[in-house]
Amino acid sequence: MSNWTNSGTSSDSFSVSSVNYTPDPPVKGQDFTVTLTGTLAAPITGGTITTTLKYGIITVAKQSAPLDAAAAGQYSPQTAISLTQDMPSGNYAGNVLLADQDSTEIASVNITFRV
Repeated sequence: MSNWTNSGTSSDSFSVSSVNYTPDPPVKGQDFTVTLTGTLAAPITGGTITTTLKYGIITVAKQSAPLDAAAAGQYSPQTAISLTQDMPSGNYAGNVLLADQDSTEIASVNITFRV
């Protein structure tokens, strides 16, 4: 089962209402896509989405990708994490951090899942 919790602050401009995973449960050897859905309070002209994935205390992946410009309102950015065949089976924890064009945090969520 894949779960998530909001790890952002009250000043974040993107209010995350749900997080969806594809596939759920994750499968080794496939990309694991994480989609955040919510409301963006102010428009952005770009930014980054940074994903950090840990197995226990060991960081097994860290990646950043650009965020496209978006108007205020409904917003659904996503990131894909490559799950390799040789990953150990077990519980994983991660963080998905979104920052705007000024590198200001707009949202942060913690994710957990098992492969």
